[in-house]
Parts: sequence; structure tokens; C-alpha cells
Amino acid sequence: LQQQSSNNSCCSEDEHDRVEASVVFSPPLYIQRYSTVCNLLSNSLKHFAANSGSSATTMSSSGIKVVDFGAAECKMFRRWIKPLDFVTQYIAVDLAASHAALAESARHNLKPELSDYLAKRRLPLHARLMCGSVCEPDPRLVGAHAALLVELIEHLHPRDLDRLPEQVFGCLKPRIVIVTTPNADFNVCFGPNFAGFRHWDHKFEWSRAEFEAWAKPLASQYSYSVEFIGIGSPPAGMESVGHCTQAAVFRLLESSGSASCDGVAKDWPERYTVVYEIHYPYQPQADVP
Repeated sequence: LQQQSSNNSCCSEDEHDRVEASVVFSPPLYIQRYSTVCNLLSNSLKHFAANSGSSATTMSSSGIKVVDFGAAECKMFRRWIKPLDFVTQYIAVDLAASHAALAESARHNLKPELSDYLAKRRLPLHARLMCGSVCEPDPRLVGAHAALLVELIEHLHPRDLDRLPEQVFGCLKPRIVIVTTPNADFNVCFGPNFAGFRHWDHKFEWSRAEFEAWAKPLASQYSYSVEFIGIGSPPAGMESVGHCTQAAVFRLLESSGSASCDGVAKDWPERYTVVYEIHYPYQPQADVP
């Protein structure tokens, strides 16, 4: 598992929060991350619909495909993504998805609950857990409207980090890409005895300036805008270090003439392995009594 995680598996929020718990966050930091990401996802897709001349109603009725890279146990799906009724396809990708313990936890969070049968969705939802790498293409990801990389990039080796932009921004080219990563400027808040990184598997932790230096050229190269936000406020008197987690929200520019790899996707081999998938019960609105 250690070797798998060191490539591009997102470790659980509990592992991250062993260090981050030395600063009190309310709600807990992982909850702030997940809720912020899903609010950004929803608002960004509405923003895109408004600027593209379509409507939020049209977007909602046609459905949205979300790819969650480094999804680990899929906890973000169960509480935050599943309630977004416009999401009709959710693909959780993790290199450690074939590991028995992680796969079992992910299945638990992906499978429908009793309430999903009692109050059915108005649109279908197909949820999948796949074992694969963010750095490799798979034709089943093509057509994604959004890509989420929550606390993932800091686990990548340099060679994989270099390969990521072309796969995510160049080939998939989703309308929205949301990336979160630790803010190294904040680490002084963990006390004088803190040294190194927040987690044993982190390959790096970037300052705000370093994160922006990575993200801005990508946005320019692949025809995206980018907005930076912070998650997890610093202690009083230490506001200058910024937030505990930093996020970049990439939005595809409408003026972009660049195309995704949709046309050549048929030639890609299916590199990912499906570990689990489920179709949620639903009842079209017209059929509701």
C-alpha cells in the first residue's frame, strides 16, 4: 500500500489530520475541504452554463460527469457529491483502489442507502470505482465535465506531476478542474517542533507563491482561467500565512479553440480496472405521481 500511495493515491483525511489536528478547525478541516470543493463544483458549472448561453436547467436535465482523482474511500461522494442531482456519472479513480481495505470502504460509501430507494433521484446516477493513474488516459473518462484533485498532487513523484497536465487539461479538458493541496506557508502554525511535511507520503508541499507559479502557466497553456482560494483559517494573529489548504479553480475559457482528445479516444486502451460500480434507483420527474 505504501508504494501504491506514493504514486497517486490520496490518503485518508484521518491520516492528514493527525498533523492538522494540532490546530483546531471547526468544522474539521476535511469537512471544510469537501464542502468547499462541492460548492465550487456546483457554482462553477452554473457559471459556465450562464456564460455559454445555456441554462442551469439545461445543464441539470442533461447530466454532469465528474471524475474524482485520488478518491480514496470516496467519502466526499457520499455526503457531498451524491446530493448534487445534476451529477449523473461519478468516476472515482485511485491507484490503490484494488487494495482490499480501501476498496471495501469505497464500496460502502458508493452504494445506495435506504433513503436512496425511498426518495429516488429524478436523474440516473452511475457511480464507479476504478483502479488507475491520473497520469494515464482511459477512454471511459472522456466527456467529463469536471475533474477533482483533492489533496492529490503532493503525493506525486516529479515525473508524474509533469505528466498530469497533458492528461487532465490537454486530453480530458473538462470545463472545471479543482485542485487542492497543503499550503506550506501555514506549517509554522503547527508549532516549533514541526519539521518536514504533514504526511509521510508527501513529495512536496508548496507555498502559495509556488502553487500559483505552477497553476498560472497551465491555465494559460490550456486556455483556462484560474482562481485561488483558501480553506481552513489560520489562528488569530497569524493571518499572513494564509489558509491551511489552498485551492485552484480552473474554468475552461469559452474563447478556447482547443479540443479535447475525444476524437482519438477510441484508440486508447482501457488501462483502468473497474473495482466496483452501481446504478442508483431513479424516477423521472414526469413519472412522479
